[in-house]
Amino acid sequence: MATFYNTDFIRRLEDGGFRGGGVVLSCIAEEGAVTVYSGKSLSDGRSLQAKPMYAFAAPIEEGDLIVLASDAAYTYDACEGQPVVKKAVSTGGFQGIAIQDPGKLVANPANSAAADTVAERIAGKYYRTVYVWFPAMAYKAMLANAASPNIAIGNHLIYDVSSEVVIGGGTTSGVTAAHVATADGVYVGTFWALMTAGESQA
Repeated sequence: MATFYNTDFIRRLEDGGFRGGGVVLSCIAEEGAVTVYSGKSLSDGRSLQAKPMYAFAAPIEEGDLIVLASDAAYTYDACEGQPVVKKAVSTGGFQGIAIQDPGKLVANPANSAAADTVAERIAGKYYRTVYVWFPAMAYKAMLANAASPNIAIGNHLIYDVSSEVVIGGGTTSGVTAAHVATADGVYVGTFWALMTAGESQA
């Protein structure tokens, strides 16, 4: 059975006077390979303790323009319902803006080799999370049939009435996939009316 994560953001009628447009989501920050530097620090007892430091190949900062990142590892389940974002690095569309610096690493890699691929970072949770504002009406998890055709990040999705799920194959539906999917009966995160949909750098 597909697992649902409480990551939805849907504007309610009573919120109209209190929230501005768009949605704010906690996202996984794809910041490239994590380099682990060993180090020592003094404890309160004046004894040296191991205290590694971490550097990111492409760090995200508050105010950065953001795009949806794309990789086969970015399934709804693996990402616990969160979209994965990276900093815009080339001329093209963008889909959001980081509204604060990312937090600390969710989990700390033992060494640089443990977190130098996307698959390792997602599986080990060797990433930071960041709040991003998106110009969209809602973010919602939806059940999908994605065995054929597969769903890729940035795809437009349409509704299959007979199966009551979303499927790939749309072109201008206004519902944009935030995760990859290759099987039936799985969840994908979806943006509704994402203003820059289709302009992904992913």
